[in-house]
Amino acid sequence: MTFSHAWRMVPVAALALAIAVPVSADVTIKSKNSMQAMGQNMASESTIMIKGGSMRTEMSVNGMPQVSIIDVKGRRYITLDPKARTATVTSADAMKDQMEQMGAGDMTMEVTPTGETKTIAGMNCDGYTISVTMPMNMGGQSVTMTMGGPSWSAKDAPGVEDFFGFMKQASDAGMFLVNPSQRGQAGAGELMRKMAEAGLPCASDLEVGMAGGGEMAAMMSQMGKSTMSNETVSVSTDTLDAALFAIPDGYTVKNQ
Repeated sequence: MTFSHAWRMVPVAALALAIAVPVSADVTIKSKNSMQAMGQNMASESTIMIKGGSMRTEMSVNGMPQVSIIDVKGRRYITLDPKARTATVTSADAMKDQMEQMGAGDMTMEVTPTGETKTIAGMNCDGYTISVTMPMNMGGQSVTMTMGGPSWSAKDAPGVEDFFGFMKQASDAGMFLVNPSQRGQAGAGELMRKMAEAGLPCASDLEVGMAGGGEMAAMMSQMGKSTMSNETVSVSTDTLDAALFAIPDGYTVKNQ
């Protein structure tokens, strides 16, 4: 896993949720994130905006804006580059092909309540321990990614039903899958179901590593484990402009 790939998992780790409830309003979740990997330390702020079947994620890493949109109805992922004024559009099928080329295997996950509670951003959050493993192919060699650590979630947070409702739509549409094979889809679905039982993500402090017997795993092991931290700072249910979830006028579109 490269540093950039690992960094993009920070907000993603807070999104794998699904529950069968209706979408009725909009929700905005602001978080602060930090990561240490391969001798680098990075801090960022992220904003997740959800409106119906669309989600927009904004991140600022060292002053560099990163914007992505997931359009469930259109079955596409959009990456915006505000400086270059370009939009890269990847279909859900193309994304599955990319994941297949990575050789991602069946993901397994355990979410275990700790019985602890604390208040984060005004929300009453319950403590959990998360453990994730996912086999994958790197450089033609089989390795296993591991990720785990403490996490906090709130079942009664504002906007929780709308957040879960979007994830339900995405899951039903076959998106957010780590592997295009049927086996991998089942693993991702199980991950979503387990996280749904916990509630809206409040915070997490996860450690990511690589295990295996080949040269690639040994090299990654020498680099040490990565750490990823995420904490929600605010949640809003104010109405969002639909234009936030579309490609802006004047952008050059690149289809993949």
